[in-house]
Amino acid sequence: MQISVIAIFTLLGLAAAAPSTSKREQDNYDVGSCNGTSCHANLIDTECGNGSCVGEGGGDGATCHVQKNHGMAFCPVGCDNDQGYCP
Repeated sequence: MQISVIAIFTLLGLAAAAPSTSKREQDNYDVGSCNGTSCHANLIDTECGNGSCVGEGGGDGATCHVQKNHGMAFCPVGCDNDQGYCP
């Protein structure tokens, strides 16, 4: 029984340490992944409108964001923080 209790606390600790998105990010953006020159989020490819998925820090699978209700994609390479949210 003691081993089970230790395992449970270990799993709880791992879950608490897992990365999470900020409230601002959850409220305003859908998190996606770069797919060619688009951000793929919620089964939709949105062309990168701010920044690019191509270059250092980008590429297929890199994290990108699509603004909810506006459809603007914010991609990691060269994203301009003065104009909006950049990861």
